[in-house]
Amino acid sequence: MLINSFQSTEVGDIPLKSHNSIKNGEKLRLVINPDEADIQKVKAGVIEILSPLEKRVVTGELHEIDPSKLVYFDVIVPENWICGSYQANVLDTRNKIVCTNYFKVTAVSNLQTYLTAKTISPKWRIHYQIKVKNPTTKTIGNFSAFVALPITILPQQIIKDLKTFPNNLKDSTDIEGNHWIHYELPRIDPQAEHIMSFSALADCQPLIISKSIPENYKINPYKKQFLKKYLSPEPHIESNNPKIVELASKISNKDPISFAKKAAKVVNRKIKYKIQPDEYGAAYAIEKGEGDCTEFAALFVALCRAAGIPARTNAGFALAQKWERHATAEFLVAGRWIPIDVTGQSGKDIFLGSLPNTIIVTRGNWMGDTIAKEVSYRYQIMEQTQKLDVNIDWKIIFEHGLTFKKKEPFDATSTKTIKILEPQMLDSTKVKILSDTTQKKPIEIMGSDIVKIPPKTIPIKKTRIDLTNKNKTRKQLSFDLSVPDVMKAGTMKNQVITIRNNSKSIHNGCFEIRRIEDGINKLLSIQGVKISPNEQLKFKPAIKLDRTGSNVLEFVLMNRIGRTLLKEEKKVSVY
Repeated sequence: MLINSFQSTEVGDIPLKSHNSIKNGEKLRLVINPDEADIQKVKAGVIEILSPLEKRVVTGELHEIDPSKLVYFDVIVPENWICGSYQANVLDTRNKIVCTNYFKVTAVSNLQTYLTAKTISPKWRIHYQIKVKNPTTKTIGNFSAFVALPITILPQQIIKDLKTFPNNLKDSTDIEGNHWIHYELPRIDPQAEHIMSFSALADCQPLIISKSIPENYKINPYKKQFLKKYLSPEPHIESNNPKIVELASKISNKDPISFAKKAAKVVNRKIKYKIQPDEYGAAYAIEKGEGDCTEFAALFVALCRAAGIPARTNAGFALAQKWERHATAEFLVAGRWIPIDVTGQSGKDIFLGSLPNTIIVTRGNWMGDTIAKEVSYRYQIMEQTQKLDVNIDWKIIFEHGLTFKKKEPFDATSTKTIKILEPQMLDSTKVKILSDTTQKKPIEIMGSDIVKIPPKTIPIKKTRIDLTNKNKTRKQLSFDLSVPDVMKAGTMKNQVITIRNNSKSIHNGCFEIRRIEDGINKLLSIQGVKISPNEQLKFKPAIKLDRTGSNVLEFVLMNRIGRTLLKEEKKVSVY
């Protein structure tokens, strides 16, 4: 069975190949050429179109198919489709892909360019401010605050242009790569007010974990002492709770990625989304059967730990209808932290990866009495009735740099928000089926939010603090890549990758292969790596390359906190 895509015009159908594209408002025609051998597989199957972010935007049912006839599906490409490469699939009754075709959508308006930039490669300007006021009649002393800064997590989140006020603040970090600035005031006089703030630019890109990633990643290359923290129960992540242990034992543990997907479904089935007044965690969620994003993430992490899979929670911000604080999770596979947003993932396909509408601030358990919070502070008082007023204001704005004829109001700010609202499923609208040769096939297209343009903002001038460290290991490590320049579409295998360690230190981490297309990072292969001094490691990764044309591959060696030790790029032409 084959599926092909065309731009349908009055004068005929134009095949959509790697060198051409279709635009908004034009008619997309998908043609299925049935095969006798595949009829039974797809007689109750599905045809779908996935966006560049692998989100299903069109779906239709397949009923009885005559192998002697072609099947046509026509869709007018809507204005809210972003630019990039789309994937049309025919799925069998087990939800397995029978055949695939790719086509590209290009922009015809500033609105589509804006929507694409905001969805694929947004730059978010973060403004964060803390006001501390002593409303009492007596002095308050020794105020000390730790404020978390957003962190760089490659390749999906790069923090730039970081500025703080005051500019002489101390900074600190931990083994998970978190950063804090330390704000101290020896005394705060009665009615006095002090302000501490920072601004930063978060350059975000999608990271998508391939559904066809090979299962050769089971070994984590790190020491047991490092892994123990992410395998042990702790406050609010009670992985030793009997009900959590029992629930984890019922989930198939064939491999970590398969377990994680099933665990995410279990969490969404067991917990009803309800905003909570505080952070309660995993045991509370399993007992009460409710929780918000904190409980969703905590229960997922607890299930992973109960099954022997290292995992941790993350805290930050996410954009749904507006920016809100949000909790996500990560689990460790082959030395690589795999991100997952557990909340709301109740469908057949569980998305693994990170989307650019999320900004991570801290990694690790921020619940309870821990420094891994967004803000923590203490001070000394002279009387029990004394209490500081501490107000936190923040806003996140999309910097798009485009000019529009008509500006519309846009609210891209949030202030003092405590919990995230449940991610909402987008309303679906019917798309007119223009024609088909056999019978009517219902097709749904998922809608997307109306995009409004933010007003101009005036950046705050502050002194920059450079928290980056020069990586001295780049020259001590090297790759030998036995990768073809040209290959037939399919699985690349039997190609030897050699990593050499020319240093006097042991290097461990994750070797990964990514495909880069239109600003989207797709993780194709991961391999745990531990190389002793003056030794080399050879292996043969199997990666699926089914998109014809030029494929840009990145070969990357990363350490346990996600810093790049070595990276090389290679272009492979696929026919």
